[in-house]
Amino acid sequence: MNYDALMAVAVFANHMKYTHAARVLHISQPALHQKISKLADGLDIPLYVRNGRELVLTRQGEMLATHAREVAALTEDTLARVREEGGGTVILASGPGAFQHLIGPMIPGLREGPYPLRLLTMRGREAAAAVREARVHVAVGVYAERG
Repeated sequence: MNYDALMAVAVFANHMKYTHAARVLHISQPALHQKISKLADGLDIPLYVRNGRELVLTRQGEMLATHAREVAALTEDTLARVREEGGGTVILASGPGAFQHLIGPMIPGLREGPYPLRLLTMRGREAAAAVREARVHVAVGVYAERG
């Protein structure tokens, strides 16, 4: 499997728009479309379908996108360890309130640890999805119990 095409799928799945994903990848929209089409053809599966004006990943496309994100995270982690001969970067996602009130006071101590820390601001459901999709390692969110 072509690594470059796999990484393109990860970015495309995060945006679900060729124009936005191509901009992030610094390539043209037709080049991105060709990478994803070749990968889909090689696997003989559709990676997405058109639903009106929107593109939606198929079940197989979701599975491949999750795999691509995991590969990207592993690659980033490995490269960080190779560069630093230490631990990889820990990616933490949280909403702005949790960063300010819960995590904020602890960040200076966390930054002194053996692993570099990258912070991403995401709301609860988005942060939980990011953990499931291997885009972040840890998420902090506030969830109300319903009962």
